[in-house]
Parts: sequence; C-alpha cells; structure tokens
Amino acid sequence: MNLYNGHILRDIDINFDMCYNNNMLEYNIDFFWDDEASVWIAESEDLPGLILESDSFDTLVENVKKAVPELLELNGIDHSQVRLHFKAERLAVVA
Repeated sequence: MNLYNGHILRDIDINFDMCYNNNMLEYNIDFFWDDEASVWIAESEDLPGLILESDSFDTLVENVKKAVPELLELNGIDHSQVRLHFKAERLAVVA
C-alpha cells in the first residue's frame, strides 16, 4: 500500500472495459457531495481503490489528476496518455 495526500492507494486490478479514444485511455471519475461531512468525494468504477475527498471541488480535481497516474503506475499501466472524464452530482433541497 502507498499513501497519496493522506489517502491509501492500493495495488488493485484495473477495469479494462473503459473507453479508448485515439489510443488514449479514458477513465470516468464520479464526484458527489457529502452534505454531512461537507466534502466532495471522488470515486471511479474504472479505477477501484480511487477514493479521495476535499472540501473544494477544484482541489479535488487537481488531487485526482495527481493520484490517477500514480495508481496506474502501481499497477504497471502506461499512463502517458490518459483522459479523465469528471461527472459531478450534488443534490439540494429548496424550501
């Protein structure tokens, strides 16, 4: 196991069913807002083990961009051409 920014990155099996776009690996990253903790959380079905959080959306994007190549390298996957597709969800109740 390795640590990245205080989070554990584990050697895991990467899901190779992700999209290939012009010989570029593309990974979907899902962001959702945790109201109780007041943080954004990033997870990915394409990259099991990727779980990061931040109170800032922009900071989380940057942290994911740094963590993904490290996670891929740990699993022996070339990360020279990687595209990340971020999808965010945040629910709000309006009175």
